[in-house]
Amino acid sequence: HATLALVAPQRALSRRSDRQLRALRGGLDIAEKDEDFVEVSKMFVEAFWRDKAEGQVLKEDQRKRLKREQEVEFRRRYGSRRDPSRRRSAFYVASDAAGVPVGCAGVELDGAAGDGDIVPVMSNLAVGRDGRRKGVGAELVKACEKSARDWGCSEITLVVEDKNTPAKRLYKKLGYAEIPELFDENAKTLTPKSDGRVVSTATTTLTMTKALGGGVGGLLVPAAGVVALGVAASALDLLPF
Repeated sequence: HATLALVAPQRALSRRSDRQLRALRGGLDIAEKDEDFVEVSKMFVEAFWRDKAEGQVLKEDQRKRLKREQEVEFRRRYGSRRDPSRRRSAFYVASDAAGVPVGCAGVELDGAAGDGDIVPVMSNLAVGRDGRRKGVGAELVKACEKSARDWGCSEITLVVEDKNTPAKRLYKKLGYAEIPELFDENAKTLTPKSDGRVVSTATTTLTMTKALGGGVGGLLVPAAGVVALGVAASALDLLPF
């Protein structure tokens, strides 16, 4: 469950020294990104949506539309024009030695950390096939956790499909635990179909959480079901269900 990716624009490259988190094996690195989501959106479609297609090949028109909608969603949630006073977010992209995106993940906090009724939500973790089994997913998760700590939060949460065994295994290895009362057997997800449609289908999701330490404490897990499955549901509101 990992991938490195992202061709950073010139402006982003100039800030790379203080935004890059660490170098990875094989010349891969992870850096925060808040503009130009074109290349990482392409990677996300191949890493996330192709897997969601359940073995079916994405049609070219379908792939282009998914990529376009994904880019819009990344810009809305993680772009540099977001309002930092109430809504904080960070988006990390893992890239190979050539600057090609191989993975990504984001974290968001809607409101101030001291509100007492919110907790940062991590989503959009995706790793391209060339970046898997290299520790990329774990490093992206750690990058999101660092942002949450920097915001003063003591806890982070995520939502994952129950059938996504590799992802659950990764999260548990990194210290995440399931919240039994937020096990949702009536959740919905989006699934690309062979006829070019992206349809809403039933799924089961579970919410997982991890104590980060060093934050304000006392944050409560929100009704995170809609935040579930990363960007999927909200990104594609315009697609036919």
